[in-house]
Amino acid sequence: MIEKCFAVTIILLLSACALIETAAPPSTKTKIGAILPLSGDWSYFGSEIVKGIDLYIENADCSFVIEDSKFESKDSISAFKKLVEINEVNYVFGPFGPELSGAVYFFQTSDDKETVTLVGFSTWAEEFRKYENMLCLYPSPLYQMRKSFPYVQQEGLKTFHLIVAEGAQGQLLQNIMSGISEEYDLTFKKSKIDTTNTEFHTITSRAMQEKPDFILLATIDHATNFKLVKEFKEKGYAGKLIIPSDVEEKQVQEFKDILERTCVFEHFLCNFVNNWILS
Repeated sequence: MIEKCFAVTIILLLSACALIETAAPPSTKTKIGAILPLSGDWSYFGSEIVKGIDLYIENADCSFVIEDSKFESKDSISAFKKLVEINEVNYVFGPFGPELSGAVYFFQTSDDKETVTLVGFSTWAEEFRKYENMLCLYPSPLYQMRKSFPYVQQEGLKTFHLIVAEGAQGQLLQNIMSGISEEYDLTFKKSKIDTTNTEFHTITSRAMQEKPDFILLATIDHATNFKLVKEFKEKGYAGKLIIPSDVEEKQVQEFKDILERTCVFEHFLCNFVNNWILS
């Protein structure tokens, strides 16, 4: 399943590469920079994109300079600075995610915005509309989340508790869920969580007291989501647990015992929804 997501992403990337080559002056070999997570969280994603790039450049008149973002803002900025100032690229793919893409965008100088085109591996957040020189490969979080909710409707679920991470990303998801709840006539309450904590007793107890039909674990941090699933099950929660974020298939298999009877939507890298109902 996850391979389909990588295929979609790589196809989008390579289509963009072809457009860049077409726009380049004749007899000019295009140099393209890429900021990818080659270590740390999402390193698997980065390594798969590199494989796609390697296949593309075998028959393309362009070259790539690839830097490691380590899935960190400061490392993404350092990578961008090196690509532009030392490698002198005019096109940069990456980094991955709206937070890192935004960090790189706001680091740019006014000259960078005139000479560099950024193509972010990121969901299309509303604030990106005003970005002068950045394109994004993925649809908006609103579109993605909406694609998940026919399942909720089919199951006849009406009330839920939303758990998101503290910060801008959590607020964005909360706002999105407010709109979707009105659209699907759902009622929800929310909790914000510090993903660096290891103790979630208060959050899980409060959520269970409301007796919601389902709990939406949308922290975007796999370790936190898995810990929450484990704690809810240990406390005897009988409703449905849903993780609406991309989880690698190997993680699903590794944590199969914990994730049993949990619905995992694999959609943040695709325009469509696949899901595993583990039993």
